[in-house]
Amino acid sequence: MTPSRILLVEDFQPYRRLVRVALEQRAGLRVVGEAVDGIDAVRKAQELQPDLILIDIGLPKLNGIAAALHICSLVPNAKLLFVSLESSDAIVREAFRAGAHGYLHKFRTQLDMIPAIEAVLAGKRFVSGDLEYGDDTKLVGQHGLLFYSDDMAFVEIATRFVGNALKADGAAIVFATRSHRESLLQRLKEGAFDIDHAIQHDTYISLDVVETFSKSLSKGMPDEARNTEVMNRVLQRSLKARRSEHARIAMLSEWCALLCAEGNSPAAIHVESSGTDLVQKSALDILCPYPVTTLHRHNDGHTFKSICAAHTAVFSR
Repeated sequence: MTPSRILLVEDFQPYRRLVRVALEQRAGLRVVGEAVDGIDAVRKAQELQPDLILIDIGLPKLNGIAAALHICSLVPNAKLLFVSLESSDAIVREAFRAGAHGYLHKFRTQLDMIPAIEAVLAGKRFVSGDLEYGDDTKLVGQHGLLFYSDDMAFVEIATRFVGNALKADGAAIVFATRSHRESLLQRLKEGAFDIDHAIQHDTYISLDVVETFSKSLSKGMPDEARNTEVMNRVLQRSLKARRSEHARIAMLSEWCALLCAEGNSPAAIHVESSGTDLVQKSALDILCPYPVTTLHRHNDGHTFKSICAAHTAVFSR
């Protein structure tokens, strides 16, 4: 497989060296050049025709936003991944208007850089770290992939995802581990949701992910018939329970993340590939949370790219 060619644009030499070393240790990625200011970035992008450009915003001579506008017209096939200390929603939006495919917060470089690169190379949008989800990045009508750093981050995003569906007269389905289900339930109760009523009327269905899906595996791979039966049975309950026929169902599932953690990434990729089809056929939004530590174990890049490619958007928290 031909390595993806990367141009690194960063004026702070220690950070540039740190990123280069990390990328050179990753199979399938190759740094083909470096630039230290915006004008140099435009020139080298046109000269080298890289697959991906990691570019800071606060560059000398020509800032990253302005440089990106030039690069998009000169090298339209290159993917742009902004790497910056700036974290305001306005700056993130401006970066995407300038042609960005992803936005990586520098404070989360160690956790987010590889997921961000793989997502962008797979043609997906990536938004990093503690950045807010604005209207342009909301998880609606999508098969979303979430890389989370710890359990607190998981519960925070899961609560928002599930809560938004319940507030919009929809329903929520949660396939998660016992600890995550309990933490999510507690957080929803703290948020003044009448979860007991929601559980009683099937607008909130929470199931143990392993107990639900373990029997759908055959020789380590998903059995399509069994998996479809499980999903349809639960989904039909939610569709009937929602208070509005136009309201959407929020489905959160840790099944693929657990498969990946166990080393069964082929099964995880197989299951994820059917998720987008399900979203398109039903009034359904899917969020698939993966701990960053699990995917960092897969150093060949194939798992990252395949999982990212199976989703419509990629986020990190």
